[in-house]
Amino acid sequence: MGFYTDWFIAEESDANAIASTVTTEEHSPDEWPHLAVKNIGELELAALWCILLDQPFDPARSVSGRLLYQEPGGEGPFVSIVEPGFVDALAGIKKAAEVEYAAAWAQVDALMLQEPKSLTRVIRELSAFACRAR
Repeated sequence: MGFYTDWFIAEESDANAIASTVTTEEHSPDEWPHLAVKNIGELELAALWCILLDQPFDPARSVSGRLLYQEPGGEGPFVSIVEPGFVDALAGIKKAAEVEYAAAWAQVDALMLQEPKSLTRVIRELSAFACRAR
């Protein structure tokens, strides 16, 4: 089954509308440029950021910036800003390094990640999306 982490290029003022794509379906994700990444959450993205910075994995690192929306009680979707440093690191990935980064990402012991081949595709998608967001 799994889960999705959805990335949007939007204004901060759109946070409630973005959340409604899940909560009430009042809005569609297609109203904004977006990317859905399956089974890659905050911890996995933090591990990737550490790799891009050539630093050891730090589970305390967060790619989420300021929280813009959260369901009452903490359940359901939340909308936050992605840390600009992470966006910059993703946008700066060179195609020649994608496979190397994917292999390193797949080796992070604390995570249950996919095979390097599928992670290479995820890195490519995240990098392209980050380039659009800048």
